[in-house]
Amino acid sequence: MVTVSQNPLVKNIQREIADQLGLPLKDESQSVRANKLVQRLKQEKRILVILDDLWERLDLEEVGIPYGDTHKGPYVIRMIHWCGVMHCDNYKNPYQHIEEMYGMVFLPLKLSFDHLESDETKLCFLFCCLFREDDDINVQLLTRYGMGEGLFSDADTLEEASDRMHILIDKLKSCCLLLQSDKEDV
Repeated sequence: MVTVSQNPLVKNIQREIADQLGLPLKDESQSVRANKLVQRLKQEKRILVILDDLWERLDLEEVGIPYGDTHKGPYVIRMIHWCGVMHCDNYKNPYQHIEEMYGMVFLPLKLSFDHLESDETKLCFLFCCLFREDDDINVQLLTRYGMGEGLFSDADTLEEASDRMHILIDKLKSCCLLLQSDKEDV
């Protein structure tokens, strides 16, 4: 899965896909990197490429993802889009688009949230929602928010509260409601 985000950079998308495939990409031109990705993806029998959080159209050929009639292999490309820009122009009725987004995004998110095992875990998730999308969330800051709102009222020390916050964050990651950061203590 690759998070594209609001300001997509083809080079970053190529690098993330290549890293997940174990393909080293050097500082070659964008078209050379795209060609290497196409060749590497064609070696896979089955692969699912998930491009998460697209805000605008993305030229898959420019990135190096084979698709459509140009590629007959068993590849599935799924584009998850938050705001629906990818296919907005295909909808004559904007309400139909809102209903689809509700079914694709909000309903699964609500279901995941509702099935969290404790109110403590739910509150931790809601604290995470205070941060911008794709931000690395500092666990110590999150712990302070939790303490300020009485989440760890029975914790005797900041260390104990921090340990509990780490457990809650791990639960959210295991439910795929949070992603792992490459940075320490975030």
